Amino acid sequence: MFNEEKKIKKFLEEKHDPLLEEEAEKILKLTKCRGVDVFGFSSLPDENISIVGIIAVLAKLIKEKFGSTTIINSQMGEKDTRNKLLSSELIDYEILSSRIYSTAEVSLLEFCEVFDRRKDVRSVRGIRYHEDKEIKETTPRYRKEEKCIFTRPDFDGLPLKLYKRRLEIPDEGLSSEIFFLPYFFIRGCPNKCAFCMYSLEPLVALNTPEKVVEDLIFLSEKYRTRFFYFLNTEINSTYQYAKNLAEEIIKNDLNIFWTDSATFNNMNRKLLELLKEAGAARLVFGLESASPRMLSYLHKPFTLSEAEKIIKETHHQKILVQLDIIMGFPYETEKDVNQTIIFLKRNKNYITDLNLSKFYLDGEFLELPERYNIRILKRKKGYKDWASRPFDEVKGLRWKERLKLTQKFFEKYEEFEKRYLRRTLSPHEMFFIASKLNLKRSLFLSGKLPEIKICIT
Repeated sequence: MFNEEKKIKKFLEEKHDPLLEEEAEKILKLTKCRGVDVFGFSSLPDENISIVGIIAVLAKLIKEKFGSTTIINSQMGEKDTRNKLLSSELIDYEILSSRIYSTAEVSLLEFCEVFDRRKDVRSVRGIRYHEDKEIKETTPRYRKEEKCIFTRPDFDGLPLKLYKRRLEIPDEGLSSEIFFLPYFFIRGCPNKCAFCMYSLEPLVALNTPEKVVEDLIFLSEKYRTRFFYFLNTEINSTYQYAKNLAEEIIKNDLNIFWTDSATFNNMNRKLLELLKEAGAARLVFGLESASPRMLSYLHKPFTLSEAEKIIKETHHQKILVQLDIIMGFPYETEKDVNQTIIFLKRNKNYITDLNLSKFYLDGEFLELPERYNIRILKRKKGYKDWASRPFDEVKGLRWKERLKLTQKFFEKYEEFEKRYLRRTLSPHEMFFIASKLNLKRSLFLSGKLPEIKICIT
């Protein structure tokens, strides 16, 4: 219902649709809303119109029922979409953020402080709003002016029971309730992978290991869980930081399980042993490609021999291995993809699953296209494919040819995954395996995961 584009556009104009509002009421009833002065909507980009629809309808009901102020973040998607939400007056303010070192949290903090003092929030830097039939913007903040803020998350008022799962393996007599919390404590990345936004300014901000452990103890006790989904760019931005963090977790005997992204560089057996002891259940490595030519073109900071060594060692430590694979890079050929598949076959016994993605322009590819011999094309109105900015290779394929070839690559990787890997794990299954099956080494090392029953508690 929320993904019907015509229905959503009409709602933005008329601000009324009984069926949409009835569905939104069901969502609101699950969350504690009364007494909240400001509601913020943070979402993924708006390629899926349902995101815009849910925000618009919920914002309307919130304003009508509670008279609250509503805000969105500037990462939500197209500026035109955000303008429509502001112009409809369903959303009161947009909080701006910089491209890399997001300072939205600084503007949001100032916004809340000014709001709390009952002063004019239009004095806050880095916001947009609708006034006198036009969109106005205050002076934006710039990442170099601001210090990164790390805030401990608060999940009070949310329907957390919906996120709990009971998993069972009847034949083994294993059962557990799995409930995990998202949390991050690293911002930015020191590497310069050309396709990533951090390639433009490779910075990194790290919360102190002591503060991270303090937060984890608080969250674990308050929400009664041992499972965490870390949302960092990589756990080992520096070797020393990852080592210090692991040692701090071990010293405080947190007894938690977690998953996070990691990089092949700044990693070795000793650090993996520490991370395992500190609760690492899965590490997600950004391999992207196993073509030496593509790794060089992308400025990946490791060699294939280093990657292979770390994959095997991670598995040896009984940490699940997931690899990020991206296909459709400029100038990527079938030979490059075949080299990657050969690498994956060679290491299939050490890999749990793959995260497959199609390339889209970002980072240096987007800002410095001439450096990579590509020509960015004008986007057609209403273009909603996975790559929102089409491009031609100056010395290679045109956009339509690249699209067709990328789809072919995607299907090849999917076929490999279905044929050779165990199967894709949900986060709940992954934590369950780490906390239960890992105690039964023979089961885990057999390479065949047993059937797991999942029940909503």
